[in-house]
Amino acid sequence: MPLSVKQNGRALEHTSAEIRADERVVLTAIRTYARALEYAASELRSDKTFLLSCCKANGLSLRFCTAEQRGDKALALSAVVHNGRALEWVDAALQDDGDVVRSAISGDCGTTLRFASDALRGDANIVYAAISDGCGNALQHASAELRADPAIVLAAVAETARAIVFAAPELQASKAFVLTAISANSAVVEFLSSEMRDDPIVVAAVKTSKAKMCDVLRGHQIEWPVQQTETSTHMADVVMEMMKTSDMEIKPRKSTIKLGANPLAGTAKSRWKRVSGSLNLINGKA
Repeated sequence: MPLSVKQNGRALEHTSAEIRADERVVLTAIRTYARALEYAASELRSDKTFLLSCCKANGLSLRFCTAEQRGDKALALSAVVHNGRALEWVDAALQDDGDVVRSAISGDCGTTLRFASDALRGDANIVYAAISDGCGNALQHASAELRADPAIVLAAVAETARAIVFAAPELQASKAFVLTAISANSAVVEFLSSEMRDDPIVVAAVKTSKAKMCDVLRGHQIEWPVQQTETSTHMADVVMEMMKTSDMEIKPRKSTIKLGANPLAGTAKSRWKRVSGSLNLINGKA
């Protein structure tokens, strides 16, 4: 094997036809330089088995396959599993394939969601998968409808505070929503507008969030301990402000509660705690 190819896949372009027909040499070149596939012998470029090896070695080599090959699901899956960014180069039909898109986002911190079809960027399950494991910023690639979904935005914020900037404007302007976002991740305050950040109630919420002010459930349900402490006094102030700024109502819950499963199943990590006595802040329509 030419040393130049082993060190730099670009060198394959300047080798003999015989070398460019050698599977081992070409595959070695592709590992460091995806475009080396363009220089491979035609018989190799039409060999699906060889192309599968190429995509597994360097997912971006899919870009240099033919249009027909980029529409092959097996090749696409091999490519995106190695490098999620390969989703950009798969056929449009496969960008609308849940298996392919999930495989792509699972290995690339959700950022490749931007290459998924409009339909899948509007699929809640796909978006939840994209924003999990510290990848909340993938929210920016979700559909406008999902960026206005409080549950999805809160799941993203819980992973990455900065995700709040990708929420729909109406959520960013809602003090009630901002307060719940702070309870999920107090660092959110760094990314709020100056007006919202300096609001006395928001400042109080940031102080109490570290004391686990509340956990957020789908449907805007919030629960927290209500023992008579300094912390609970701050919480009461926050709740009263939320009552003023939303159509929510307070309902007492008498029994001890154990919340075991995250309602955002499979996306955000479970944060539920046992509470003895609590209040529920529930959407007025519930």
